[in-house]
Order: sequence, then C-alpha cells, then structure tokens
Amino acid sequence: MHDYLDDNQKKAVEALVELKRICDRHNIEFYLIAGSCLGAVRHKGMIPWDDDVDVGFLYDDWKKLKSVISDELQNGFSYIDNDIDSSYPRLFGKVLYDKKPCVDLFLLAKWTNKKWSGLLHWRIRIFAVEGFKFTLKKNKKACRPGDSKMVCIKNKMHFFIQSCIFFVLSPFVSTKWYVDIARKNEVYFEGLENDYCYINLYSVYSRKKEQIKREWVEDNPSLVEFEGEFYNTLSDTDAYLRHLYG
Repeated sequence: MHDYLDDNQKKAVEALVELKRICDRHNIEFYLIAGSCLGAVRHKGMIPWDDDVDVGFLYDDWKKLKSVISDELQNGFSYIDNDIDSSYPRLFGKVLYDKKPCVDLFLLAKWTNKKWSGLLHWRIRIFAVEGFKFTLKKNKKACRPGDSKMVCIKNKMHFFIQSCIFFVLSPFVSTKWYVDIARKNEVYFEGLENDYCYINLYSVYSRKKEQIKREWVEDNPSLVEFEGEFYNTLSDTDAYLRHLYG
C-alpha cells in the first residue's frame, strides 16, 4: 500500500481485497469505476484525498452478490443496503468497517440509447431518489460550496417545488413506495437486445456522464493495478475516464 494512506483508506483497500475474495469464490465479476478507476490509472491505487472505493456490477452479478455477501464477509467487515436497513439513506450498497464506509457497490443497469425514453426514466430515477431521501429527511441541500449565485437561486427554486410535491404526497405514500419505483426503474431495460448501453444510476454525476457504452462493458475488461492487487475495469479505460471527467 502507498505510504500516504490513512487508517480509513487502508481499511477500504482491505475491504476491496475481501470483496474480490468473495466474488472470485462465487464467479461474480465487478469493475473498478469512477474515482477508483481514475486512481488505479493515475496512482496505481487510492487517490490521496479519496476515502472509499467505487465498484460496479451488472444486474445478474449484483443479484448474486447480494445473496451471499452478508454471510461471506470476514475480518470485521459488514454489508448494508436499503433492503437490510430501511432507514439507510442510499439506494446502493456499502461494505463497512466499524460503521465507516469502505466500498460503494453500484449497479450498472442496462439502459436505452433512445434519447426520450432514457430521459423519462432518468426523471423517474430523480423522483424516486429525491422522494426516498425526503421521507428519511436526508434530501440534499439546495446550494453547494462553489455554486454561482444564479445556480444557487435556480437550485433553491427547484428544491422548494420538489419539497412541496413530496410534502403533498407524504400522507399517501411511504419510503418503500419510492424504493419500489427505483427498483423497477433499475430493471426496466433489462430485456433490451438492441440499441442499449449501461448506466450508473445512483452516481452523483449527470445522466449523460454516467451513460457507459456497451462495448466498454461487454468487451474484454482491462486489468489495472490498485494498491498491489489487480482488478478489472472497463475495456476502454481511457475513453471511459475522459467521458466521465473530461
């Protein structure tokens, strides 16, 4: 491991090794994605200021992993998602150590390349996620550090309208209702045989940035070094990272 890693980062690396052990045992494939993919290419490990690891799974592997991970994790690691704890304010899973996040586990859902159909289901995703967070009182703040005044005003208006809608709905719907919408949205395009791509639905980035070309996923994966171990990532790693980060 790199000398600059702090204790939390070291646990994140150990958690990734533990996850790989479980996936290898059950023939489950996953990919280093987002900041962890960038870290592997640029640093051969953790980005110095990063604090966890990001990995992605296709749907069948995602289902298989969820069925075994809680029983298989060792060395003090545990797994949490909203199916295990309904108060957990995320729609993706995490591997934890001492209740601190180590690895984020994202579903890379099959998605359509058709503009309007994809946009509609992205809007459904936003509605489900923000409604889910509203019921748990975990919805994000309207303004973030670095936002311009105009962006902040626009976000505040959007946040106010959105909160009013969820408030009106709140006597009639539950947290589970929003979760069920999100879960159905995840698999809506699973049957597609043509004109599809993939998407990381629960990333903080935009729909366009998170759309992943099918060949990046379905061609032979690239192998990258991450803190002394080797892991799969998307096939055209350079194109993926340029697409996501510019």
